[in-house]
Amino acid sequence: MRNLLIFLLLPLTLGLGLAHGAVYTVNVGQTIQSAIDSASSGDEIIVNGAFFDEDLVIDGKSLTLRRQSLISEIKSISFTNASGTSILEGFKVRQDLNATGSDVHISNVDFGGDLNASNSSLRVAYCDVIGFVLVSQGDLTITNSDIHQSVTVNQGSLKLTKSTVDKDVSINHSTNSSGSPTR
Repeated sequence: MRNLLIFLLLPLTLGLGLAHGAVYTVNVGQTIQSAIDSASSGDEIIVNGAFFDEDLVIDGKSLTLRRQSLISEIKSISFTNASGTSILEGFKVRQDLNATGSDVHISNVDFGGDLNASNSSLRVAYCDVIGFVLVSQGDLTITNSDIHQSVTVNQGSLKLTKSTVDKDVSINHSTNSSGSPTR
């Protein structure tokens, strides 16, 4: 009976252990892009504070990037063709964030540039964005954030909660030849 119980519970236990991704730590003197290149979907990258003069590219995988302590600053970041949701948390991004074919959750990030997304969904919380926010064919949720330029959603949805937008907010839907919105 004991062997049967072990036989039945062992795969469940091993499966739970494998469900969590690897954790990579990036310290001063290392590059975040090297950790991104080594990581697989579901992995987490923890960055210990410093300025990283990097334009990060995450292609074809969903990752979590978090700041461990102090301020971690990067130049820019791009997410492309991720199969799941990526998370960016606690950074300062001097320039832009670009997402194509990816869902990205962003929290506690200061942006010196724009947020651009195409065929993507962005969830922005507790962020300060100096530039524009543009989403084409995707959904945008902004919560407890300050946007200092315009917010535009083309063919998608917008949800603003407890946020400020200094310029215009627009949602544009294309129409078919009869004037009805296309879906």
